Amino acid sequence: MAEYRNFRDIGESETRRSGAPVALALLLIGIGVGSLIAAMLTPKTGKQLRKELRRRYEDARETVEDWGDQASDWLQRGSDWAQAAGSKVAPIARKLTRE
Repeated sequence: MAEYRNFRDIGESETRRSGAPVALALLLIGIGVGSLIAAMLTPKTGKQLRKELRRRYEDARETVEDWGDQASDWLQRGSDWAQAAGSKVAPIARKLTRE
C-alpha cells in the first residue's frame, strides 16, 4: 500500500511539471488571440488597423528574435563554462585513473 502512495506522489509531481509549459503556451496563445480580436474590434479604418497590426507584428517578431539571441548567448556562455570546467577537472581525473 505504501508503494502505491509513493507511485501516486511521483506521478502527480511529474504531471505538474509537464503541465506548466503547456499552460504557459496556452496562456500566450490566448493573449495573442485576445489581442488580435481586440484590435479587430476597435473603431479604426482598415488602413489604420492594417498599419497597427503590421507594426505590432514587427515588434513581436523583433522581440522573439531578441529572445533567441539571448538564448544563444546563454548557451554559448554555458558551453564555455563547461569547457573551462572540463579542462580544469581533466588533469585530476587522469591522476585518479592512473592510481
